[in-house]
Amino acid sequence: MEERADIFNNYQVRWGVIFYALYLFVCMLIKNTDWFNSYTHLFWMELLLAAITLVFVWMNRHALQPALRLDGLRWFPALLVIVLAVAFWFVSQYIIALLHVKVRNVGVDYYSHMSSYFSPEVVMVYSVALTPALFEELAFRGVLYQYFSAATDEVRVVVITAAIFAIMHLNSIALVWLFPLGLWLGYLRKKHHTVWYGVLFHFTFNFLICLQAMYPHQLLPFALPQ
Repeated sequence: MEERADIFNNYQVRWGVIFYALYLFVCMLIKNTDWFNSYTHLFWMELLLAAITLVFVWMNRHALQPALRLDGLRWFPALLVIVLAVAFWFVSQYIIALLHVKVRNVGVDYYSHMSSYFSPEVVMVYSVALTPALFEELAFRGVLYQYFSAATDEVRVVVITAAIFAIMHLNSIALVWLFPLGLWLGYLRKKHHTVWYGVLFHFTFNFLICLQAMYPHQLLPFALPQ
């Protein structure tokens, strides 16, 4: 068996660090500047993150090809993933209510800025549910998972990608559920050898965030802090 390279002197890991640094820099730029309070501005940064991700997916297209195939998906695991995403969302909302903290949620914050668009609901689903689900899974359970797998075993890769996925959101309170969420998404990638169950779970979870932002008093049997 071929010996794995040292993690501190590994070509793949170095590219993974570069990719994550680019991703994190854009996220910090969005988080720490007022310019992105307008969704018109934020839209272009979403495209930039998507473009960066697609460039790295293309660079690793041969290694990622098995994880990007759609023909192995099955309806029962897909349905189970959707049900578990709904359950996980309710648990995360209950934690917010239990801790009685106001969590700055990008979906809730930006919905008010989308009201001037022709169809703010469609814009929000695209921005908060579809785009993050697709490109964050391609980034973390695709590109970074592939890069770090060159230096360590898959269990550690699941933990590493979950940690940096949670950190990328730059929200200390949300770490309570973002890290477990990242572990679960990594587990789906490891178990099924595909990113698409993770995309489905991620989309469902974020879609419920959209619904909660649009209809704040109709989805939960308990009140969230105002």
